[in-house]
Amino acid sequence: MPGYIVRLRERQEIVGFFCVQNYRVLYEAVDECCDPFACEFAIVYGGGFYFPSRVDFTVPHPASLEDEGDVPEIPQPTLNENLWMAFYFGEQMEHPLKWRVFDPADIFNAGEEGLEVM
Repeated sequence: MPGYIVRLRERQEIVGFFCVQNYRVLYEAVDECCDPFACEFAIVYGGGFYFPSRVDFTVPHPASLEDEGDVPEIPQPTLNENLWMAFYFGEQMEHPLKWRVFDPADIFNAGEEGLEVM
């Protein structure tokens, strides 16, 4: 499953990193935090984040949905080398980042299974 860096087009401000199976799911994930049509995205070939030292946090965490106020913070992760390179030197990498915008026609005509994002 590919990963995508998403940023705001106007200021190139980072929105997030998403691992999704298709275009519609990417659109929906971005729509949870901002206007997807104000964004652009690029595929990242490999990468992720990790916790550089032991953390006292389990997945899934034994909290219930009723405990919203008592849920502990997720520890601060570190980007692995490939994702770090993509964030800082995206256009200079072996597989340079190629930025695309969301196309409403693709999103709303994708059907239930969505479209592959290339």
